[in-house]
Amino acid sequence: MNKITTYLNFNGNCKEAMHYYQRCFGGDLRLQTIGESPYGEAFPKEIRGHILEATLAMNASILKGSDLVDDYLTPGNTITILLECENERELNEYYKRLSADGVSEQPITTNHYGGSFVMVNDRFGFNWQLRSKQSL
Repeated sequence: MNKITTYLNFNGNCKEAMHYYQRCFGGDLRLQTIGESPYGEAFPKEIRGHILEATLAMNASILKGSDLVDDYLTPGNTITILLECENERELNEYYKRLSADGVSEQPITTNHYGGSFVMVNDRFGFNWQLRSKQSL
């Protein structure tokens, strides 16, 4: 079975962001710094504390992140994350958490499946689409 894993790149604030997402969605968060990796000594001291890879496991969903990026990174402008919720109650709760320090791009509407749909940019600039599978 194929699975899509979302991988987010950060510019030094991966740890903060992944803890934020863990507070939003729950799950088990594992962090590895650049310095903890087998190649850590090869990197400059000032970035060894940055995150090489973060993994947030939430049931069947995985969200990964890293601070190891090139200079051209513009966070959030090339990715949208779709979160399929079981019902509207769950959608509303996640929307409330993500939009608390973010920007709502579209109000909650009814989608063609009979559930709800909403778009929000979180406080780190990432675009989210939340869709419920069914109405309450």
